[in-house]
Amino acid sequence: MPQLRVLLVCDWFLKDTAHLAPELKKLGAEVALLCTRRAEEFADFDERARALDPVRAADIPVIELDPSMRKLAPQLQALMSSRRVARWRPDVVFAHDNRDPRLLLMTRAWPTVINVHDPVPHPGEKAPTWYRRPVSAAWTRRATVVTVHGEALKEELLRRMPAMRVATVPLGIVPHAEPNPLPLSPAVLFFGRLHEYKGIDILLAAMPLVWKARPDVRLIIAGGGPLESLIPTDPRVTARLGYIPEADIDGVFSQATLLVLPYRQASQSGPGGRALERGIPVIATSVGALPELVRDPEALVPPNDPNALARAIIGKLDHDDRTRQNLLDDAERRMSWRASAARLLDIFAAESNRQT
Repeated sequence: MPQLRVLLVCDWFLKDTAHLAPELKKLGAEVALLCTRRAEEFADFDERARALDPVRAADIPVIELDPSMRKLAPQLQALMSSRRVARWRPDVVFAHDNRDPRLLLMTRAWPTVINVHDPVPHPGEKAPTWYRRPVSAAWTRRATVVTVHGEALKEELLRRMPAMRVATVPLGIVPHAEPNPLPLSPAVLFFGRLHEYKGIDILLAAMPLVWKARPDVRLIIAGGGPLESLIPTDPRVTARLGYIPEADIDGVFSQATLLVLPYRQASQSGPGGRALERGIPVIATSVGALPELVRDPEALVPPNDPNALARAIIGKLDHDDRTRQNLLDDAERRMSWRASAARLLDIFAAESNRQT
């Protein structure tokens, strides 16, 4: 049986794609990556280059487009890239939802599976410009299968598009060889963008209740966004505002006893995966696909409920290394990039066979 040729396509979500590509190749696929050379999801272009290290180490071809669409030279380069894609002749295209019309046009000849991260837009998120929205819609119309990162998200998408074939695939994590040791002093971590839908105000309302029972607990807030002004000046609160470079993430999570996801609305959570790949317990609200991160029902709380959130935090602060190892083992089985790649490869093979 010939190798399945899979072209991975992304504008954003390069971090995810760079982890997925080598795992697909290990499972027997021939893989190439087509992406836009933008650095907005990174600290700078150096960090972006490092993110591609696993792809280059696996000897996977990378075809990059200049993000500019208003200059002649980048469009000539895009034309050459399009010919290179055509010569490579993928069996299946797997694209992350994006709004770059060049990526859409360059891959129109092949069966397409698209990953939709957010079937329902997050409240308060900036809407795409009018001329970008039709591109995203065209990707979805063209796809024969849409993948999402949780069963709740599948239900959300099917309510909007009942005729669509939708499959659930884990977001993917990189499990560490062993769990993080417990920090010397207990600390609750909030990691990510400080937007209203993520419920940072609910966590801040819960913390006085936590401190009443456990005055030794610290709160660590790592991230940036429009709600930075809510963070109180308090010796028990440590704030690291702004984008956290990949090189610093281990240091932030090494201080965490628990990660808290107090979201009002969610799809899935990258920070939740970051915690589980280190064996750190997660407290989350019962929105979107967050319940699939939290196997312990006592660590799952209703949204907008500071009292319930405080009780869950207090109840889960004291745990041992065995708890962390069990969390890591479970996350590796269910959520590793290898598990995601295996699930996707089955989908790709089925789509390729349907076209022959």
